[in-house]
Amino acid sequence: MKKLFLLLSVLVFVGCKSSIEIVLPMSAIQNKESQMHMGNIYVEISGCNDYEDSRKPSSSLIEAQKLIPYLFGTATFVECFSKNYNSYAHFQIPIAVGFNENDVVKTKSAIGVRSTNGVLLQIEIPTTISQRILGEIENDFSMTSIDDFEITIGMHNDLGKDIKGMALDTYISGEPHTWSTVILESEKTYNFKLSNVSTEYALKNGTVIVLIDMND
Repeated sequence: MKKLFLLLSVLVFVGCKSSIEIVLPMSAIQNKESQMHMGNIYVEISGCNDYEDSRKPSSSLIEAQKLIPYLFGTATFVECFSKNYNSYAHFQIPIAVGFNENDVVKTKSAIGVRSTNGVLLQIEIPTTISQRILGEIENDFSMTSIDDFEITIGMHNDLGKDIKGMALDTYISGEPHTWSTVILESEKTYNFKLSNVSTEYALKNGTVIVLIDMND
């Protein structure tokens, strides 16, 4: 992906992977006028079609069509397809993007990708979503632990200059960082994978800081 893209990988089925993706310029996160953008969810399932009758949807697709709208509230099913011998159910959800001056969860029904005062990148998970995900984990339905919920963010610096930040409890392109100073070079893309601690904090507290602003 080019420019800034967000990848929130969510393991919603035991042993199966899923991802939420949205393509944005970094400048959109700093825009003081918050806007809703459509993000894509791709859920790995056992197959799109029933093994006995290919005209019917598979049981795993039916389960995904029930679970994803339940977890995220407004998810819309788009299609099911196969790629590299794997099958995926594709959904779309709204994601709130923009500057958050008050540093509180601004929406009650959508994940947020924000900047705030002194923060370059922060993820919001409203209570309506986090309670459903934590409930799935607690009741051992589709997820068994926090490890089954993974958040990865890819960010492209489109601001026309190098940006200095401090990364908190995250992997950057596979390398671990804890309170590490990083330079995001102009027109380059960087991938951030949150630690389990950061992910659990976001689910239980509504927000998690990914990158602190270190610029003058």
